[in-house]
Amino acid sequence: MHELSRWPTGPCACGRPVAAGPVDASALGNIMVQMIAGGQVKDTEQGRELIRRTFPLALYQSRETDRWAEAYRLFQSIYQLD
Repeated sequence: MHELSRWPTGPCACGRPVAAGPVDASALGNIMVQMIAGGQVKDTEQGRELIRRTFPLALYQSRETDRWAEAYRLFQSIYQLD
């Protein structure tokens, strides 16, 4: 689950999509470095491409943007940013 990645697209959304990579990105990065050291992967560019092809990104769309827009309009009026 990408719960942390979904958070910005929830009730406090600012209207931007969020792309989330593999949940185990840290472990995959460590494996990639070991594969480079062992000669199975040429460099970080090749390693990143391998990970990109193996683990697709999850894309989350913003929700409840009307609520966020209303809160922003209120913020602007309070601070006279109109």
